[in-house]
Amino acid sequence: MSEQQHAATGTLHRARSAGVRTLAWRGELDMTAGPHIGSAVGEVDEDVVVDLTEATLVSAVVVRTLVRLHDLAARRRHRLVVVTRDRFVAWSLRQADRRLTVANTREEALARLGEPAANEAVEARRARNRARIAGALDVLCERYRLATADEAFELVREASQSHNVTIRALAAAVHAVPAPEGPVWFPGRTRRAAPPTVLRAAGRTPPAVLTAALTISVRVTGAPRAAVHSVEPLAGGLALEHHHGLGRRYVDLFTHLVSGAACTQAQHRRERVVVPDVASSPVYTAEHRDAVLRAGARAVQSTPILTPDGACAGVLTTHHDRAADLPGTPELELVDRICADAGRWLDWHSRTIVLDALEHLHARATSR
Repeated sequence: MSEQQHAATGTLHRARSAGVRTLAWRGELDMTAGPHIGSAVGEVDEDVVVDLTEATLVSAVVVRTLVRLHDLAARRRHRLVVVTRDRFVAWSLRQADRRLTVANTREEALARLGEPAANEAVEARRARNRARIAGALDVLCERYRLATADEAFELVREASQSHNVTIRALAAAVHAVPAPEGPVWFPGRTRRAAPPTVLRAAGRTPPAVLTAALTISVRVTGAPRAAVHSVEPLAGGLALEHHHGLGRRYVDLFTHLVSGAACTQAQHRRERVVVPDVASSPVYTAEHRDAVLRAGARAVQSTPILTPDGACAGVLTTHHDRAADLPGTPELELVDRICADAGRWLDWHSRTIVLDALEHLHARATSR
């Protein structure tokens, strides 16, 4: 069953596939398209697929509308999946909210809707992130006298894309860094070169550097399973960046963490935590212990990734079959060096690239 209608902002095609409502737009979705999309999707009383495959333009207003509709769907225990093959559109959606599910095809979207939903703790953490991002947009609106939050979001999105910095990191910096007092946000700032590191060749973004740290640590320790978390810039907990050999149950529970595991202990203590027997360790909550055991790990070590001034920027964890397989002193010393390398690079990135992005945002905002 399908129907088609024409609107001022492109053509809308409605259909139902495998019991899921599908809305497909063709043509340009400019700043006026947000209300049309909101009206078409409605109250989100069922799972919805929004297909933008044939949309030739997707504005920031449309992105924010989809985030709002995604939130509405989640509150009603339903899900919304966006379909697009445009890499920039997919990037914009994920930058606006990492929780948004983006698929390349309708078939993939339907498959994703068949997967288990994120747990309530994850949803709560993401909701707090969205609230902090909204707060940062309000700050920018007041600071630069912008008419709408969409204008502020467009400034943030442009700076994010230009400097390859996440919107969450920029929002956190807007909250944390003192407001600019002149045409230049950071007058007299000396821009430092990136520190030398064996991890740098893997990429120029924090996720790439953390993934490189995990890969090298797995080789050094011989761990059959491992994970690396970053410290979330807005919520302050841990966010899973990459894992090796761990199952779906682990990923679901360890995607966002505040407590209840060896990695969170390492974050808060800012020192290595070694767990020779996961089954009896009080470090884990029952739920998190079960996820680690199901993944096949019986012994764990978590090493914090510290910046030069001692702040925790992430945690690297290796999981082992038994206590006898835990890395010895020589291997742990190498892990320490890897984590120190990552910490220096992440500190440089936050003090250099993130500030570059803020400077870019300030320049664009004051030239409007």
